[in-house]
Amino acid sequence: RDAIAKNPDPFLQVAFVLLVDTGARLSEVLRAKWEDFELDPEDHSGTWRIPSPKAAKPQAVPILPHVGAVIAATPRLEEKGAYLVPGRNALVPRTDLKKPWAALREAAKIGADVGIHDLRRSYGLRVTLALGIFAASKLLRHSDSRITEKVYAPLAPEDLRVFAEGTEAARIVGFKKRNNKKTSRR
Repeated sequence: RDAIAKNPDPFLQVAFVLLVDTGARLSEVLRAKWEDFELDPEDHSGTWRIPSPKAAKPQAVPILPHVGAVIAATPRLEEKGAYLVPGRNALVPRTDLKKPWAALREAAKIGADVGIHDLRRSYGLRVTLALGIFAASKLLRHSDSRITEKVYAPLAPEDLRVFAEGTEAARIVGFKKRNNKKTSRR
């Protein structure tokens, strides 16, 4: 995140912030147009409507305020039909981020074996660990949660232990609540 923030190119900043903080596919980021975003002028939260993603039907991506602030700070090169991450011409999308990704990896001291799609996988894993596989599947916009589970959120035994401990804590809390209700009725 520091390497992204230090990048002097606002178009690359917004591209990488979208990749890291929305779990979007590279193609979705590169094809994003200004008109696809609805942002609140006060806190910059909003929605990104992706017109034709991989699933072949329009989908909505929630934009959190810190992501919306980066979008709002990105210069607009054209008004109508302009791309958020333009190519050489504002009316044509950028075609790839290979060189900027290599530079960002180097600046962030990330190994050469980490691909740009690993940003999406990392996002999926973060969401899975925090909120569960169903939430990750929905935020990644997968039609089947098995895809999310297999490719984007392979959980290690240590992760499963944390979940199991969480269910044990919930069981104990539920047991105490039930017992408190019984004693308060007496």
